[in-house]
Amino acid sequence: MKHKWEEAGASVCDRTVRNLIFSDESRICIGQGDDAGTFVWCRSSEIYEEACLKKFPQSLMIWGCMSGKGTGEMTVVNSSINAQVYIDILDSFQLKQMFGDNEIIFQDDNASCHRAKTVKAFLGERHIQLMSWPANSPDLNPIENLWWKLKKNGPQEGSDLQS
Repeated sequence: MKHKWEEAGASVCDRTVRNLIFSDESRICIGQGDDAGTFVWCRSSEIYEEACLKKFPQSLMIWGCMSGKGTGEMTVVNSSINAQVYIDILDSFQLKQMFGDNEIIFQDDNASCHRAKTVKAFLGERHIQLMSWPANSPDLNPIENLWWKLKKNGPQEGSDLQS
């Protein structure tokens, strides 16, 4: 991984690591107990039977980011993520203001919406450098540890994941 960072023009030192912003989306399941949604799957000609009942947890898609300076805000994504939705998410967070005006190196996975020309142009206009990232390697992204902790602990009493 160090070699990849060096190829991207970043020397791995404390100052550079603090300017790396790691980002990702994750699906958070809620209501896995009795408050999970119940759906009936059967043909219209079939009689309602207990065997037809299936419980499916409700879920939220969230996006968040973090760096050596701390975590950014988290947002709930209410639609499929395409290039424009992704730009809207990034624009609302104003990464330069959140993490400082130093040179930012931004990491996201290689999802097609992240690699769209419009997204690259958006980041370029804001002088945000993209970090080269190997495909299909979510285990390398430190934000996965935050998602794990959030999923493990669940929402805190009185919290509202929708806001």
